[in-house]
Amino acid sequence: MGASSVVSVGVHIMKNTLIASLAMLLTVFLLVFLTAVIDSINNEFSDFRISAVIAGVATLVALVVLVIWAIPGHLLLNKLKKDKLIWYIAPALLPGFVFVYWLKPFGQDAEPSLLIQALFCSFVGAVSAVVFWYFAVYRPGRIQGLFYKPPRHRGD
Repeated sequence: MGASSVVSVGVHIMKNTLIASLAMLLTVFLLVFLTAVIDSINNEFSDFRISAVIAGVATLVALVVLVIWAIPGHLLLNKLKKDKLIWYIAPALLPGFVFVYWLKPFGQDAEPSLLIQALFCSFVGAVSAVVFWYFAVYRPGRIQGLFYKPPRHRGD
């Protein structure tokens, strides 16, 4: 494999990782936004703007987890040639528990409440991992085809 082939493969992996990362962040925003909207129905804080702020903060947290945990993990799994979905879901469950139990971002809640918060964060992480895996591993070139079509040659 020549140097240009190695560079081409590296660019392809990074492009797929970028697309997968953006799709994952959008997934986090939508999941948290919809959950916040549903949770605020018949509540004094029933406002889409509050739900959007909550989802925005969750997306920023997800961005930090993406940079620190998910992308290095993806590159490691890629190097080890581990491309099964379970290799992406299992590690995605851990940051939700670490985030809730270590940082306690929702306050000093009782244990049952902390567990529910951690399970929700881990659920969002698992769903996001599925989306990331889909775009980065399972169908890496599919979304790119929506934006770029190679030129057709005469006779095709």
